[in-house]
Amino acid sequence: MFRAEVEDEDRRPIHFALTELDQLRQVRQQSRDAEVRVSAPVVESSSSFVHAVECRLTADAVRRIDPDRLGTTDEQLAHWALGQAIMANAQDLHVMFERSSGVFRISKDGVLQTLYSFSEQRWGSVVGILRDLSKISGPFFQAVSSRFSILYDGSPVDFRVEATPFRDFDRPQNMSLRLRRMDSRIRTLGDLQMEEGDLKQMRRLISRPDGMFLFTGPTCHGKSTTIYAALNELNRPEIKIMTAEDPIEQLIEGAHQAQVDNIKGLTFAALLRSFLRSAPNIILVGEIRDPETAEMAVGAAHTGHLVFSTLHVRSAAAVPTRLADLKIPAGMVADTLIAAQSQRLIRVLCPLCKIAAAVSPAEARMFEEVGIEPPKATYAPGSDRRCSRCQGRGYNGVTAVMELLEPDDEVFDLIRREAGMRAISVAAEKKGFKPLRVQALRRVAEGQTSMEEAKKKVIFTVG
Repeated sequence: MFRAEVEDEDRRPIHFALTELDQLRQVRQQSRDAEVRVSAPVVESSSSFVHAVECRLTADAVRRIDPDRLGTTDEQLAHWALGQAIMANAQDLHVMFERSSGVFRISKDGVLQTLYSFSEQRWGSVVGILRDLSKISGPFFQAVSSRFSILYDGSPVDFRVEATPFRDFDRPQNMSLRLRRMDSRIRTLGDLQMEEGDLKQMRRLISRPDGMFLFTGPTCHGKSTTIYAALNELNRPEIKIMTAEDPIEQLIEGAHQAQVDNIKGLTFAALLRSFLRSAPNIILVGEIRDPETAEMAVGAAHTGHLVFSTLHVRSAAAVPTRLADLKIPAGMVADTLIAAQSQRLIRVLCPLCKIAAAVSPAEARMFEEVGIEPPKATYAPGSDRRCSRCQGRGYNGVTAVMELLEPDDEVFDLIRREAGMRAISVAAEKKGFKPLRVQALRRVAEGQTSMEEAKKKVIFTVG
């Protein structure tokens, strides 16, 4: 089912209708005075990645809600918080109880910001409204995962919900809502601001007919965006792409995308086992979490398939060690691994109010140790609330810092001998591998981010 959006030249009201695709094509052919556009599907079964829409919001309606005004209902307050999180392009909305009051917080660019505090008397009702939207029932002492979707200005937004029991189990749960805009546009590798050499290397590696390409890094640091960009470049009618995901975050036209559902027995391993009987060219396994999934993924790469997946390790050089922990023989890793990539999202300094700072001797040594000439000055975030770009936050947006490890014969030999992460990284650096630490310091030297941000997100978090 598709949503048809029809608007004529006289700007009459938009009419929404559910129809079959063939009927929609017929309308398009017959219509001369109207434009027919097809958006992402918004009505799906409860196990799919987009639920039936639970409510509809508009930016104008959200702006008209004043949370401090007497008479604002608890439902309006909940809708206001959802709308504010969407308008702020936040990654998460947190609904928390602390110090005898409820608090809305949003996570934007990896930083928590308090959105609004409300009274203890409203806490239970607000949480109850969000539980109803999420179809959550049962006692408050249970930890529950769910999701719901809303239409915001006509576009679907999906919320993944985690309800966590409060400390004394007597109060409603704290809730965390992860936002995902279900737009139909998938970025390309060219949109990811990769260095030209890394971009050419990435495109060459993903064009391989078989093998395993693993993407690593913490959650919420853009791994899925990079994978979808790679699949978008490979997607052609003659290429069969099959994916097992939890959750499905983007539609890939022409691909077979399956949603993991452990309750129904649709695990990563079970779906992958089914895929191998369907003659795919490219397989995406959303995440390698256990030995069974790891064995199936490596086996698929070994039998002539190109396999993409994610792995939770700190750096690309740590991938062989993590696969060994998952009981994959070192020889199999060396035979199938074509590349490992790790990335972090770091905040970009506001270009209008960033502040120049002198480079200390310790910082100069950090640049010299990685072969970068120390800059004359680095930059720190400003705090001018009058800034039209950042409103005093000091940062404006995020960018990805990536390292791309392509094993050569020496690295493959180290993998077979089960050498550690540091030995693999040192050997790869001799052949041009640029680890995250180097990439982050380069962004500092270029003035894109601050030394504080580089240390927090990269330098102090990788070995």
